[in-house]
Amino acid sequence: MLAANQYPDHASIAAFRQRHLATLASLFLQVLKLCERAGLVKLGHVAIDGTKINANASKHKAMSYARMTEAEKRLEAEMARLFEEAQNVDAAEDVLTIRAARSVTYPQPTKCDYSDRRQPPGSE
Repeated sequence: MLAANQYPDHASIAAFRQRHLATLASLFLQVLKLCERAGLVKLGHVAIDGTKINANASKHKAMSYARMTEAEKRLEAEMARLFEEAQNVDAAEDVLTIRAARSVTYPQPTKCDYSDRRQPPGSE
């Protein structure tokens, strides 16, 4: 009931994501780190909309601070690539949507003949 059963259009969501891209990327990274610390996730494969992101998390390999820093940079680069890919898909869909909207044809209005309608009593 937060939005009174109103749902945003996909274009609104895409525009929001584009407007707040840097903040969302930073927030996503913070959430991943918190989840890892809480033991909720293992950094193996992270899936976003079915896209797998390689990560380096083996129980048999200890991560040094330097390797963690490298992994973090690699994840940031991967997130940037995914956000860019999503933006490109949005742009391509926008082009298709605009083309589809331009190709819509509407029927010409017709003239209606109301002469066969009955008139209310006393209006003649």
